[in-house]
Amino acid sequence: MKTSISMPCLLAGLSLIALAIAPASHATPIFNIAPGACPNTPALCTATDGVVTAGLFTPDLITDSSTLLNDFSSAFNSWNTDGTWTLKQSDLSSTAVITVTTYDAYTNQGPNCGITCGGGEIAISYTPGAATDPPSIIDPAHIGDDDAVWSQSIFTNAKRNPSQPGDPYLDNAPDTPDSDLPPPAYPYQYTGSSFYDKPGRDATAIWIGDAYISTVNYSTKTVTLYDGVEWGFTVTPVPEPSSLLLFALGAVGLVLARFGPTILPRESE
Repeated sequence: MKTSISMPCLLAGLSLIALAIAPASHATPIFNIAPGACPNTPALCTATDGVVTAGLFTPDLITDSSTLLNDFSSAFNSWNTDGTWTLKQSDLSSTAVITVTTYDAYTNQGPNCGITCGGGEIAISYTPGAATDPPSIIDPAHIGDDDAVWSQSIFTNAKRNPSQPGDPYLDNAPDTPDSDLPPPAYPYQYTGSSFYDKPGRDATAIWIGDAYISTVNYSTKTVTLYDGVEWGFTVTPVPEPSSLLLFALGAVGLVLARFGPTILPRESE
């Protein structure tokens, strides 16, 4: 027997189906950049020693729905060649806070970064909000499986040796001295789950880091990424004076070719 369905009932049914298949809402943590950090203090966004110039990229919040996760996933897969580890994704609550407290460019800060080298320095704080957020580290010497730790991937055209495999690759080189955690986590962890890094490269270089709040369970071999920050820098040579002169002469030539010589009015004697 054929049963008729009224239009209001049909619309109500379609609405329920739409709600059922709609993607779950994504909570976004509070993201701040301190007044004394780049780009809020523009003077900190570039640095030069007259030989090279280092320039910072604007830091961006990375969420678990972002395509920027592709970089970390690629780095993780290059490291996880035997497939024994599992990468999961989650998200922080809307009351969690990630703050870039320090972000500045630098050059020539030896001994590992000489006159042809530049880079970026960053510090990030994390404050959990809801009970679902991973708790901050109390003691870096005793990090729990559920504690908030940082994991970072790197993309660069100036990869150093030794490093983890791939490009992008996980930021935790073999035989890193005094590391708090092995890969896939970032090697150095701090009380309160803050993050600090100060990489440098010789010119010409591009360096991009994706740093995530995460939990790493070494027993179950599971890493869960939450939200994070993408940041980085470029290092380029400063043009030599002869190059600048050639550029200026070329610009004058273009002006003359376009407009012809300029006749200045004579001054009275």
